[in-house]
Amino acid sequence: MKTGQALVAGEAVQDFDVTGKGRTDTGHEMRTFAFVAKNTTTTLSFTSTTTGTRLGPASTTCRSAPGC
Repeated sequence: MKTGQALVAGEAVQDFDVTGKGRTDTGHEMRTFAFVAKNTTTTLSFTSTTTGTRLGPASTTCRSAPGC
């Protein structure tokens, strides 16, 4: 299993799973989600939820933009 989460201010906003993918077929896909910051700064993080291995999912690019 290779699973992970995107978190905003420590709260999970999206789960992802790349189980069965590898170096030649990484399972790369574009994901988007929206959130409203509760403070002037908000932490956006990505974490692996895979245990028992050093090989978990990876994030390659992250962009943020102010909303309307």
